[in-house]
Amino acid sequence: MGPFWITLSCCVLVLGLTFINISLFSTDLKVILPWITTGIIFWNYITSIIEDSTKIFDNQKLLNIPIKLIDLVSVNVFKNIIMLFHNLIVVILVFLFLGIKLNLNFFFIFFGIVIFVINSYCISILFGLLCLRFRDFILIIKNAIYLIFLITPIFWLPSSLSKNTLVLVDYNIIFQIIQSIRDPLLGNKLNSNCFLINSFFSTLLLLLAFFFYNKFKKKALFWI
Repeated sequence: MGPFWITLSCCVLVLGLTFINISLFSTDLKVILPWITTGIIFWNYITSIIEDSTKIFDNQKLLNIPIKLIDLVSVNVFKNIIMLFHNLIVVILVFLFLGIKLNLNFFFIFFGIVIFVINSYCISILFGLLCLRFRDFILIIKNAIYLIFLITPIFWLPSSLSKNTLVLVDYNIIFQIIQSIRDPLLGNKLNSNCFLINSFFSTLLLLLAFFFYNKFKKKALFWI
């Protein structure tokens, strides 16, 4: 089955989390299933980008072959985009099963795609350089990913919160990045908070990535 094993495992995770939500919180299947499906699919993409970026420049080929660091970043990003398209099959099946139809709000997804691509490149560059220079950060980042997964509304609804919504929802950048694509898919219009936070964060990250890439792209070879 090749890469579709990943799609199958993703499908099992979605069904399991949906069953738990329905059992614990009596959530409507038509609400929680598409929410969890889209959340898990795009969260898997984000985590895969981050985990790959921690070791992306730790490559002996850089010492023997004239490969630019940005080329390795592009390979990492497009590899994960291909895997994302594999997993989108699960989203299509869920939408067909529940009879969910797209509307004009779907076109907001193009903003989300731009946000995802920009952040994918920036994260790959920043985390790649950081973990190449300081290898201990690899474990720290992996542990942080698990914590972020638990505190971010990926498999649970924000409406279940009674407090701390500013930290866990409104200014949670991971949640806002996911919402930039999840909301249009679910037929919702992007709110101004999501648009502004994503735009500001992506611009800042782009500037940081550009600065550190130009500063350390030659020194990185001595860190391998």
